[in-house]
Amino acid sequence: MDNLPKIYLKNDLPATWLFLNATTDSEGRASLPVEAPELANSSWIISGFSLHERHGLGISEEMQTLDVFSPFSVKVDLPHSVKMGETVAVQMAVYNYLEKEIKVEVTLENPDGTGFSFGTRYGIHQIFDGSAYCC
Repeated sequence: MDNLPKIYLKNDLPATWLFLNATTDSEGRASLPVEAPELANSSWIISGFSLHERHGLGISEEMQTLDVFSPFSVKVDLPHSVKMGETVAVQMAVYNYLEKEIKVEVTLENPDGTGFSFGTRYGIHQIFDGSAYCC
């Protein structure tokens, strides 16, 4: 078995945003107004192909890039799963590419009211009941 090639499967494959059918006008043009996904600071590669009864398959000669940029965003890193009663770290990063500083309020909601324990790498920092506010 050691002589068999190793196969590594990627598990972070990019999502497909669009795959649409459209009918073109007599000049071969179509307009597809769509809303870009709300993924902050990402790029999408766009290409196209067509099928024609008489002319067959046509493929776009060049791929185009669509850059989606958000000048302000919050990234939250959550664990894949959590067990009841387990202590977890929830890291948040606020990205501000605006020309000026702005005041930000990040709200963690806890509907059952059992409270939150906020800590640092050196131990528990503060304990809040209900909702917790930061910044």
